[in-house]
Amino acid sequence: MPWLEEAADSDKLRITNEVSDLHEAICTCILCAACFAACPEASRDRTYIGPHAVMEGYRFLQDPRDSASERRLEVLAGSEGAWGCNGAFACINACPWKVSPINYVAKIRTGATKVRLGMMKAEDCCEYKGKCGG
Repeated sequence: MPWLEEAADSDKLRITNEVSDLHEAICTCILCAACFAACPEASRDRTYIGPHAVMEGYRFLQDPRDSASERRLEVLAGSEGAWGCNGAFACINACPWKVSPINYVAKIRTGATKVRLGMMKAEDCCEYKGKCGG
């Protein structure tokens, strides 16, 4: 789901500079698909959503206004998402803007592992929940 599913109280939330900086870093991507074209896993496995889609999913997962963390994490932490990445790091070298999708793949893997081990809830994967001004 490549859109924000707003929480009921999202109109009361203001995005902090920290969240805004994360969005800006990810939105530096110019959507050229060089990361996807360079990704060996994307060419081998047609179900893999690719480095850019994982990175964009992370952006929504980190948005404190979003209410779809659990469903989003199911997709992002599946074999077609972050666990589908084989860690070839080709996306880093291919990106003309040096956006690093592999960093967000790693963050999703870490969060998903903690959820699966019962160390946190899916909605707590957002590092910025509770850090928005009201």
